[in-house]
Amino acid sequence: MGDLIDVRFRVTRAIKELSPALLIDEATGKTSTVGMVPRIGALMTHHPRVGGSGFLLFMNPDNVIKTGSLVTLVLGSYQKKHIRVA
Repeated sequence: MGDLIDVRFRVTRAIKELSPALLIDEATGKTSTVGMVPRIGALMTHHPRVGGSGFLLFMNPDNVIKTGSLVTLVLGSYQKKHIRVA
């Protein structure tokens, strides 16, 4: 892994809220947030459409999340647990 974790997703239903967008390492409980860049803002799809796809770039500065780690993805009120990092 590196300093960023790229998450891609397909939108199957309307998404009301993408924030907070968090990636939680299930082994350590450490939380990663979406990267921010001046002039660009959050490194993510801001208005994903149903049937389309989206992306999120999470910061991983200490390389806590590694290949094989289990993580929980949080997008607003939505949670997907036990995702294995490839």
